[in-house]
Amino acid sequence: MTEQQTITIQQAIDLAVQHHIEGRLPEAEAIYQQILQVEPNHYGVLHLLGVIAHQGGKNDIAVDLIGKALIIEPNFADAHSNLGIVLKEQGKLDDAVASYHRALAINPDDAEAHSNLGIVLKKQGKLDDAVAKYHKALAINPDFAEAHNNLGNAFKEQGKLDDAVASFNKALAINPDDAGAHSNLGIVLTKQGKLDDAVASYHKALAIKPDFAEAHSSLGNAFKEQGKLDDAVASYEKSLAVRPDNDGLRIRKALSLPVIFESAEDMETRRSKLINTVRALQNKPLIVDDSFLDIGMANFYLAYHSRNNKSIHENIAELHISACPKLNFKAVHCNLTYERKPGPLRIGFLSTYLQNHTVGKLFKGVIEHFSRDKFEVIVFQKIQKPDEMPETVSQAAERAVPLCKNLERDWATIAGEELDILFYLDIGMDPYTYFLSFARLAPVQAVTWGHPDTTGIPNMDYFLSSELSEIDNAQLHYSEHLVKLRYPSTYFYPPKLPAKKFVRGDYGLPDGVTLYACPQTLFKFHPNFDAVLGNLLRRDPMGRL
Repeated sequence: MTEQQTITIQQAIDLAVQHHIEGRLPEAEAIYQQILQVEPNHYGVLHLLGVIAHQGGKNDIAVDLIGKALIIEPNFADAHSNLGIVLKEQGKLDDAVASYHRALAINPDDAEAHSNLGIVLKKQGKLDDAVAKYHKALAINPDFAEAHNNLGNAFKEQGKLDDAVASFNKALAINPDDAGAHSNLGIVLTKQGKLDDAVASYHKALAIKPDFAEAHSSLGNAFKEQGKLDDAVASYEKSLAVRPDNDGLRIRKALSLPVIFESAEDMETRRSKLINTVRALQNKPLIVDDSFLDIGMANFYLAYHSRNNKSIHENIAELHISACPKLNFKAVHCNLTYERKPGPLRIGFLSTYLQNHTVGKLFKGVIEHFSRDKFEVIVFQKIQKPDEMPETVSQAAERAVPLCKNLERDWATIAGEELDILFYLDIGMDPYTYFLSFARLAPVQAVTWGHPDTTGIPNMDYFLSSELSEIDNAQLHYSEHLVKLRYPSTYFYPPKLPAKKFVRGDYGLPDGVTLYACPQTLFKFHPNFDAVLGNLLRRDPMGRL
């Protein structure tokens, strides 16, 4: 090749790269192809053609082209890094990790590769490793806004909400126009119960990117938590207008109920609308890839309507399974022909609330004192924010297995334990546990009243309750086989009482009146209870509620 040809090829590459950077992909691709006709083994051009193929959604072609570039030049760090991006999109996470490690072995100071590796590790549920990679990226480039944002997402998954807020704020201090960081901050603020601040963050995201479907949806979630159902539905509709094919959001919108109803009549109207909407959706060809990520809603508030919810829950469960058939995952050892491993029965206790929460307090003693003569006890927990309860529960079991909040990976993890019995302490409070429980992960699956309602889920076999809690013909309210124990299935350790004696004045409460206290969250009060409270106060002129 003459010097003049070499210059011509370099000029062509420079022109193609300029087109590529400015988004004129067809023009760039045409020039890259022309260069390969002259120099078919130009690894740089093969790599850039692979990048264009990935940008066009042709990931198989991208892997082939970038792979050819790496055969010619194995020490091409950027190609290894970009191959990792493509492999991640294909769901080949282990291969993506290997590609990033090769890139970093060649160029250990590539902050973007460290951050991208962290993203894959997070998808694998390896949150501590992901956090370490984000910190490495930020040590190389402290002003790397995307890495701060990614670190915030990892902290969010770890339950370290204050750290997540700090990371998102750092990202926004560097790049205040990052709509994604504003939206992510809103999600964490929603989890913290700072709903007004969350709404403000979502509005900032949408001011920057008005067609941000996820931010509209998350804003709807915040409005829903505020009890502003009409505003929530309006936000969901805006999200659907941007992404009309979002069947997950369509289901979420259908399942939305007010946190607190105006009256008993309002409750009945909303329930009827829910039933009719669910039935209508059952006749549509909906497709949901990941029910937890795309819908992310359990039917929590139905339990407080004082109605028989069995048919509603069953119809909702059928809708979820129809839209996302992989919810019917079945572990191999649940097949009748599978030969069980010898030894004691293996029972797994599962809840995302085995922490300093009512569920943890009610069932920690059950796990501690469950018979070890007949059972091997395994506890499944999601990674928690630090408190003493998860550690105590973990020590009470033979083994504690962490959940990574990825349905398919956690199904595989639980299935790998080959349990005889899987016992859910609550289903319906946490969306993740709700969708996790659709799978058949043990030959016998049971739930108890950590959340006091039936599930409607076909793979749930038994509901453990108590004779003290159930009405006559209670089985009519349950899709599971109802087991009525003599006493509640709890083991509660009384709390330690403070040494100091408190008086009314310590709480700003008046003397000389009768105090009536109903210490519960407001959504647990049925509208009909208003009359009970009103009659009580009318009968006692000195009463204060």
